[in-house]
Amino acid sequence: MSESWMWIIVGAAVAGCLAAIILWQRSRPKKHKTTLGRVAEFWNKPECLHVGPRGTRILVEPGAEISPAIIDAIEDGLADAFRRAACRGYQRQLDHRDHNVAVLVSTENDSLGFPAYRLPCAQYCGTEYDKGGYILVAGEMIAAGNPFGNWIAIPEHPAHQAEHAKLISDFETEHPVLAWNHGEEFERTKTHSGGEGHPVIPECPGTARFLKVMEIPLRSFGDEDGCKLLTK
Repeated sequence: MSESWMWIIVGAAVAGCLAAIILWQRSRPKKHKTTLGRVAEFWNKPECLHVGPRGTRILVEPGAEISPAIIDAIEDGLADAFRRAACRGYQRQLDHRDHNVAVLVSTENDSLGFPAYRLPCAQYCGTEYDKGGYILVAGEMIAAGNPFGNWIAIPEHPAHQAEHAKLISDFETEHPVLAWNHGEEFERTKTHSGGEGHPVIPECPGTARFLKVMEIPLRSFGDEDGCKLLTK
């Protein structure tokens, strides 16, 4: 056998091995990152940081879009959570400057047509929410307290869905606020495993908004692998 033929055979064998590896990789179930894993990839990039007029640190994942209307909606949502918390007598961490919001790329909508993002199915694997190793979520708390601070995550929203971005920011901020002010209630409601919906900090009875808020349907799902309470 000539040397040239030998190299042709070796090259074909190598190409075959590479093709087999590629096919094997593609056949493996796709792993979906936790929110902490995604945020860790861009949290220290200055170009991703936006600071709202009231001081909220908003970190935008590369590829996600955010508009001034959504920044305002996020801060309005936090303000609503703070207002209800103050009505309940809570005093800690009720300032926009105490909170951080990660805005993640949304590649699909939930069943209601609102932006969502993927999480590993975790405790929801095999349930009706399992979409093939992942679930779709509208938002979540990802950290509370030191050393990382108070963090929630929401999907990117177009400007015309600012009201929904406000609602999700409001409801997810309830979790770190409870972590600081009412540890037992935080533990009871953090994953909604008992069927608790939002708001988990009730609206003040007698206010003009009480019935309106109570009529809003929302289902929220936790990510036990990615949601860490760092201090209480």
